Amino acid sequence: MSYHYHRSVWFIRKQTQELKGQPPFFMEYEHSNSYQNEQERNVHVWGSDRTPDDKFLVLVAGLCTFGTLSIRTFYQWLDLILVEPPASRRGIWAIAPMKNDPRDVALPTTAPTQAIVLTRTATDPIKPGHYGIFIYSRGAFHLIIPEVKDSLITSRKKTHSASAASDQKAKRLTQAEIHRNETTRKDVRLRDMGCRITGQPALVRHRGPNFEGLEVAHIYPLAAYPLVKQLKKEDPAVYELVNTPDKIDHPENAMLLRGDVHSYFDNYQIGVDNGVVYRFEKTGAPIGNFTELRQAPISPRPHGLSASGHTTIAKDVNATLLRFHFKTCLLWHVAKGGKEPQGRAIHTSDNVHKDFLHS
Repeated sequence: MSYHYHRSVWFIRKQTQELKGQPPFFMEYEHSNSYQNEQERNVHVWGSDRTPDDKFLVLVAGLCTFGTLSIRTFYQWLDLILVEPPASRRGIWAIAPMKNDPRDVALPTTAPTQAIVLTRTATDPIKPGHYGIFIYSRGAFHLIIPEVKDSLITSRKKTHSASAASDQKAKRLTQAEIHRNETTRKDVRLRDMGCRITGQPALVRHRGPNFEGLEVAHIYPLAAYPLVKQLKKEDPAVYELVNTPDKIDHPENAMLLRGDVHSYFDNYQIGVDNGVVYRFEKTGAPIGNFTELRQAPISPRPHGLSASGHTTIAKDVNATLLRFHFKTCLLWHVAKGGKEPQGRAIHTSDNVHKDFLHS
């Protein structure tokens, strides 16, 4: 028997004859530090598949629920990170609780019943524990290994590319980032007048608002501008909003945040979905009980200044860009095993079986 860990996949290969007398899906697991983010999560979703000679146990997703995340919301998040299966394998997929950690015991030999499968519309909080992901076909539920999407953005560091032309574009972007549009900075400050998540106000004073400790945070990162062309196919709506330097450095792609919150936001440790602020890891983003995106302005704008006055107030944060940021949060911190120690989002081969059969 050989044991391998490849990012979010536990793989055991046994010769067919070694499987005789063992329960179906029997797998052994050697405890190690291979699941780096296990302690950050209290919900773990596993998939599995089998071939005549090989067994796979795949970590599909995981997170910390903080005791409030509903089953319905979790299903919605899984919908965002899973690739829709081909028509030949399409069916109703669902998650069901496992009695034990599947790395320690035999995987279930019988399919779950409809009674224990979590209902997609349930508003109850999802309970901590291990879950299997199943698809309903031919009158029964079967464990599956779904394909998980990869994140377009894998780092908030400046993007380097292979071609000389792309390197020049990245270099130009770096200069654009260093010399940000000062008008955008002023417009975002005036529009928001405080941190949109914590509510920390820009203190009003006679000589002008005090913005100390408050920073303009870009939603789609300026440093990811070289990746914008890929959005034309993957997410056309986002592409149209950030496909030029003027569009990407625009008030609709930015908001005012407290300095520490800005760091968590840039690292995708917090995200905003439908006006609700979420975090995903137990020790990630210790921002307290701030759960809603606040309406601007946080504090009164300077006297005599309004949208109908001589200065126009910039449009609010674009909901489509916030949604893209949130999807990236899920792909960084919820999909598969989460983030690797060096901070890069984990990626797994699109063809897990082929990757392992030739390793």
